[in-house]
Amino acid sequence: MKIFSISDLHLSINNPKPMDIFGGPWDNYIDEIVKDWKSKVSDDDVVLIAGDISWAMKTEDAKPDLDFISALPGKKVLIRGNHDYWWKSISAVRSMCNSGLYALQNDYLVLGNYIFTGTRGWQVPEREEMQKEEDIKILNREFIRLELSLQSALKAKEQLEANSEEKYTIVSLIHYPPFNSKRTPNNFTKLFEKYGVQAVVYGHIHGKNSRSVALTEINGIKYYLTSCDQVNNQLVEIKVWTFVHTFFILCIKGGAICIEIVVIVLIVVVIILIVDILIGLTQIYAHLLILILAQDFLAHQLIICQIAVVSHILISGIIVAASQILTLTFAAHQTA
Repeated sequence: MKIFSISDLHLSINNPKPMDIFGGPWDNYIDEIVKDWKSKVSDDDVVLIAGDISWAMKTEDAKPDLDFISALPGKKVLIRGNHDYWWKSISAVRSMCNSGLYALQNDYLVLGNYIFTGTRGWQVPEREEMQKEEDIKILNREFIRLELSLQSALKAKEQLEANSEEKYTIVSLIHYPPFNSKRTPNNFTKLFEKYGVQAVVYGHIHGKNSRSVALTEINGIKYYLTSCDQVNNQLVEIKVWTFVHTFFILCIKGGAICIEIVVIVLIVVVIILIVDILIGLTQIYAHLLILILAQDFLAHQLIICQIAVVSHILISGIIVAASQILTLTFAAHQTA
């Protein structure tokens, strides 16, 4: 199962509000998106749409736009954007969603080995002193909503993993960029790190500006900008790590340890262990051959002692390597 994303479709099938008046990437953008969508997405895949879905003002008027999305391949996951005025209540939205079309609002959804969470978010200011009182209230409310969503997702992840050998990956959707143009850490990014989110998709950004960066990585989390005009009307594949083995945990807190480093170190340890075993076995066989050919008793005793020493070194190497692996594994779990 692959994960794709594209956002800010701004559909208006029922009451046309053409976006091509803006020119450039908006010319025939829907046709381009559909063509790319059908070329990439299978029915087993998931497409994340991070808000600004329809220009409709009333809930029922958005139905044709939702049906249009529903008819495309794959499972679709939606969140609300700032222009989704038709999105009055989550129950009303879900009542219009056909099979394979899912709406998120401060909660989570499990599809395959992925757990998706979603909230609208709010504009992160360039400087805190620039914030208006009303914006502060909305931001604080969005922080609370996001944390409640992530708490429930993490709890579900722990329960699912406790009952199987499968590992689950948390991916979040948010409409507004979860940081300012300088990518300054804030409560959004801290919450994503705290709850082990591995990838975040967002939209809202249009035109070329300081925030028009397709992929940003902060403390091991990948942030994908997926507004359709920012990605040339092509779906973006969201690539995240998934693990089946319980040794590996991708969650990185405060940059303390990186899974890539853990994996590299473990590979090096295994290689050293294999080389150590091969050298030890070679020495043992060589000594055995000498023993067979040796004629005097003293030589026999000397070679037996050498074999004992080599065997001891070999066994010690195995024990040390095993302890290193266990230590690194424990450290990874503790860090996560």
